[in-house]
Amino acid sequence: MLGAAPLSGHMTIGGSRHLYLECHGSGSPTVVLDAGHRVRGDFWNVSDDPKATPVLAGVQQFTRVCTYDRTGTVLGSAPEDFSRSDPVPMPRNAAAAVTDLHELLSAAKVPGPYVLVGHSSAGLTSYSTR
Repeated sequence: MLGAAPLSGHMTIGGSRHLYLECHGSGSPTVVLDAGHRVRGDFWNVSDDPKATPVLAGVQQFTRVCTYDRTGTVLGSAPEDFSRSDPVPMPRNAAAAVTDLHELLSAAKVPGPYVLVGHSSAGLTSYSTR
């Protein structure tokens, strides 16, 4: 399996907006992790159980895995815990989230095929993706 370089940072979508994307591991398919309502992408790299491997760290051991911050998300209550993606007017619907994800994967040149994993309300994005 060829190694893929880790990728993390702000990707430009829609001409001027930026979404935060992070990818690790290598292989196919690319697993795209989408956290639940108002939760940042790094949700997938934490665990309440110190003996458990977080999802992102576990999946990157056998294939390419990416997570991202939808706009308006948080990890905690401190200002540095707010979304690393540019803000947009709220509320947003699943169609807008799907468009953002499609543009993000395209802009970052993340190869498919994709396995979309949606936690909680992010399941709408995974279900609705074209």
